[in-house]
Amino acid sequence: MAHRLYIKGSFKIDKINNINGTLGQLEGRFAFINQIDIFNRELKGENKYKDYKLQNLSSTEKQYQKFLFFRYFYGNPKPLIVTEGKTDIIYIKADLKNLYTQYPELIKKQNDGTFEFRVSFPRKSERLSYLLRIPLDGDTGLQNIYNYYSDKNGQFRNFSKTFRDDLKVKSRNPVFLLFDNESVASKKPRPLRKFINYADLKQGRIDTLLNTRMLNISNNLYVLTVPLINGNTECEIEDLLDQSTLNYMKDGKTFRRDEKEFNDAKHYGKKIFSEYINENYLIINFSNSKEVLDNIESAIIR
Repeated sequence: MAHRLYIKGSFKIDKINNINGTLGQLEGRFAFINQIDIFNRELKGENKYKDYKLQNLSSTEKQYQKFLFFRYFYGNPKPLIVTEGKTDIIYIKADLKNLYTQYPELIKKQNDGTFEFRVSFPRKSERLSYLLRIPLDGDTGLQNIYNYYSDKNGQFRNFSKTFRDDLKVKSRNPVFLLFDNESVASKKPRPLRKFINYADLKQGRIDTLLNTRMLNISNNLYVLTVPLINGNTECEIEDLLDQSTLNYMKDGKTFRRDEKEFNDAKHYGKKIFSEYINENYLIINFSNSKEVLDNIESAIIR
């Protein structure tokens, strides 16, 4: 079924009645088989995800891994946005809901007032973390996504090449890795600099990324970063919000991002702030975020 999906773009879940299957149905079958593997490991007294080395995956797990890459990163029905921080997705969704009339390729408002996102965001889980080695949190996951598009790390299979060159399958939609725009000259590399170093980007490509805030790095994989505003040399996604929003106080506490200076009695963190953004997206000024959305839209419609 999976091979036919890769080659033909569809598969039969019921050949007798000529009924096509869905990605969800096929993933359900893979998950069921994987659950048997997990059950057998636990019967032996082993941890269900005991070994974190890719080369030690079972043959069925390797096929499941290949399918998961196809479903979420290569044959993905919608463009995928993967963010560096846990709360960044909440900001992007709030941006889109506020600016939905300007980005019909990315979001649609339904008649009942709810929104249909025409882009997707990663569904993180322990099983996906185990099979694809994409951690639930942190920037390492973005590097590991890149590993599936390159020959950088021999522990990872270049599935992008497998589908494009071996199976002659075209990718369906872009995948975007979104980073904060932090100094690439920093002595202590931050996520964007670390990714640039890891991917061995040449200076010309680095310049393109920093000047346009977007780079097509391989096949359908793009790297994005937020714009620099107000003369800043570095910007996190929160910096794109206006000062009145950043000054929001909750229970007498102010928003503080820096963990080193965080004081529970005086400050609240990113999680609470992102909840405020989500609940009040209608009244917040997201104009500084438009460049990020413009870049995403331009890659989708090109």
